[in-house]
Amino acid sequence: MSEKRVRDIMHKGVIACHPITAVAEVVRVLADTEVHGVVVTGPSGELAGIISHMDVIPLYNKELEGKTAADIMTRDVITVPLDATVEEAMRLMVTRHIHRLVVSDRNEKGLLVPVGFCRPPISCVTCAARAGCGISAPTRDLDEERTIMTAQIIDGKALAARIRANIASEVTDLHARLGRAPGLATVLVGTDPASQTYVRSKHKACNQAGIQSFAYELPATTSQAEVEALVEDLNANPEVDGILVQLPLPKGLDEEGVLSTIHIDKDVDGFHPINIGRLNMKGRPPLFVPCTPAGVIEMLRRDGVTISGADAVVIGRSNIVGIPVAALLRNRDATVTVCHSRTRDLPEKVRRADIVVAAIGRPEMIRGDWIRPGAVVIDVGINRIEDAQSPTGSRLVGDVAFEEARQVASAITPVPGGVGPMTIAMLLQNTLTGFKRTHGPEN
Repeated sequence: MSEKRVRDIMHKGVIACHPITAVAEVVRVLADTEVHGVVVTGPSGELAGIISHMDVIPLYNKELEGKTAADIMTRDVITVPLDATVEEAMRLMVTRHIHRLVVSDRNEKGLLVPVGFCRPPISCVTCAARAGCGISAPTRDLDEERTIMTAQIIDGKALAARIRANIASEVTDLHARLGRAPGLATVLVGTDPASQTYVRSKHKACNQAGIQSFAYELPATTSQAEVEALVEDLNANPEVDGILVQLPLPKGLDEEGVLSTIHIDKDVDGFHPINIGRLNMKGRPPLFVPCTPAGVIEMLRRDGVTISGADAVVIGRSNIVGIPVAALLRNRDATVTVCHSRTRDLPEKVRRADIVVAAIGRPEMIRGDWIRPGAVVIDVGINRIEDAQSPTGSRLVGDVAFEEARQVASAITPVPGGVGPMTIAMLLQNTLTGFKRTHGPEN
C-alpha cells in the first residue's frame, strides 16, 4: 500500500475549459458526461480552478447568460503530485473531507497543470487499520460541533435520463435506416395494482424512447397453458424484440415454466434459466442481464467505484436482485458475501463491506452505524411507511436509514431517485440490444 503511487491509480486525463467559457457550456458538459468536475486552465495550461456539481447546483433555475467559468469556479484547488504515495493522497482526502483530488504535474514552464483525478481504492478509503498504512480518519465527538462527512449522492434519476436520451437517439437512427423501431411486449396476468403501475411506467418509457410497446393483459384465472401459448406467439412475432412477463404471477401459475417459454433471444428481463445459469458461470456471459442488478453495476461503474478486489455485501437473496447482483459483483472480481434473514450478526458482516447492496425489503433496516466509513451504499429497497407530516400520510424509504448512512458512507443512492429509474433504463437498453442482435452486429 505505502509503495503505490498516485500515478498508478489515477484516472488519466481531464475535461478542461477556460476562465471565459460560458457557464451554460460547463453545465452541459457536466450533464452529458460522467465526470464529476471540469478543471479551469489558464493560457499556458496552468491550473486556475475547478467547477464541480456542487458549484452549479446553486445556479438551478437561474439566468446563466453572461456568466463565465471564472465567476463560479473554486480557485483554491486541492491537488496532489503524480509521485505522491496513495497514503499521502488518502491522508489529504480524509483531513480535507473530499472524495477526489486533482493530480498535478509541472509543464516545461514550471507551471502546475492538471493531468488526472485521484480516487483511492475503496480499501484505502474505508479501513486504514486493515490496509496497514497507519492512516486513521479524524474522530467525531458527538457532543462537539465538528465537520461530518456527507456522502456523495449517486443520482440514479439523472444517470437514467442520460442513458434513455442516448437510447432514444440510437433508436431514431435505427428506425430511419431499417424501417422499424425495436419492440417490447409486456404480459400482465391479474390486476395487482403495483404490477399495473410498473407496467404502465415501462410503456411510458418505451414511448419516450421511440420503442414500440405491445401490452397484453390477462385475467388472474388464465391457465398455465394459455399464458405459455401467448408467450410462444410473441416468440414468433418479428415485431417483438423483447418479452417481459411481469412478476409475480398469480398463485397457481408456474413462474419458471412461463419464463422458460420465453425465447432466450427475447429474454430482456434476464430471468430465463439459461441466462441466469450463464450469469453464474465463469466466462459464459448471458445474452441479457436482469435489469435492476445491471443498473446497480452501471451506477457503480459510472461513479468510478473500483469493484475488483473490494469486499461486497449483498443483503437479500431474491432471484430478481440479490442472487444476480452478487454474481455480477463476483464476476468483476469482488469478494462477495450474501446475507439474508438467517444471517448471524448481520451488522458486523455489513461493517466489513467496501460496497453494500441492500435489497431485503425492510424499511430502514440497515442503520448508519452498520456502515464502514467510506463505504459505497446502493439501496435497492423501496418501502412505503406512514408519515403524519406528509400530505399523503406516507412516504417512500429504502432498506437503509439514509440520513444516518450518508454521514458515514462515501457515496449512497437515495430512495426514491436512485436504483428505481435505472431499472427501466436498463430494460430499454436490453430491448435495444435484442433488436441490434437480430439485425446484425453492424447495427
